[in-house]
Amino acid sequence: MKIAIFSPYSTVAPHFENELELMQLHLDQGDTVEYLACLGELHNCDFNPDKEAKKCHDCLARRQAGMTFLDP
Repeated sequence: MKIAIFSPYSTVAPHFENELELMQLHLDQGDTVEYLACLGELHNCDFNPDKEAKKCHDCLARRQAGMTFLDP
């Protein structure tokens, strides 16, 4: 099965952590997981409306750190 997860915000706990768990569950079942995320290019961000570089960097770094816990 092919699974797509759209997650523009990795700073929202516990949603991001739940998404990681769901991705791992599907990977464990042999599914293909496509993860769609913001790479800092969204024109509007609910959690960083002023487009502060540090907030954007922190969000990207948190996502990158979380993704290391996945075991494909």
